[in-house]
Order: sequence, then structure tokens, then C-alpha cells
Amino acid sequence: MAPPLSTLMRYYGVTRRRTEILFAAWNVPLRPYRNPEKDTLVDREEATRLRTDGASVLAIARRYDVTPDRIKRLLRTWGVPLRTHRQALRLAAQARQEAQARALDSYRLFP
Repeated sequence: MAPPLSTLMRYYGVTRRRTEILFAAWNVPLRPYRNPEKDTLVDREEATRLRTDGASVLAIARRYDVTPDRIKRLLRTWGVPLRTHRQALRLAAQARQEAQARALDSYRLFP
């Protein structure tokens, strides 16, 4: 998958308009703008459910084969609250502790 336009703009330090002019001069087609309300690649209800159930933006993006930025943009448009970095770290630590507890429980069952 080609990198998003925003990544290229940051990497080369150019504006969106300049990038569009250059791509037009080089006959490079741009991806059409997608309306988040009519996005056919990402199922709104399932993506929202996955996110509220604790799935990461990266996991959802991989599921639909799109970029994480696109998922973030869609979730914001749909009104789904995004976690802060601190909240994500806390959830990851909690998941590790739960996995360790399950492993210990299974070890105790089968010594």
C-alpha cells in the first residue's frame, strides 16, 4: 500500500497544494477523497464496536487493510472517543497482568 499523502508531505516538507501540483505534473493519480459517512472499506458498526471493546486503532486498520490515520479520522467523525497514550499504556499493562493471571491459573490446574 502506498503511503498516505500526509506522510509524503511531512517527509519532503511540502504543502498539500504543492504536492498536488507536482503529482499532476508527473501524471500521478491521487486517491479520490472519501466521505467518512459513505466509506465502503470500513464497516462503521463493527469498527465502533471493536474500538469500544478495547481494540487498538492499529488492529482495526490491519483488519480492514487501511492506514491507522484513516481509522482515527473515521472514529473521530463518528464520535467515538479515542484513548490517550497514558490510557493505552494502562490498558496494555492491565491486559498483561490478566494474561499472567490466566497463565498462573492454568499452571495451577495442571502442575
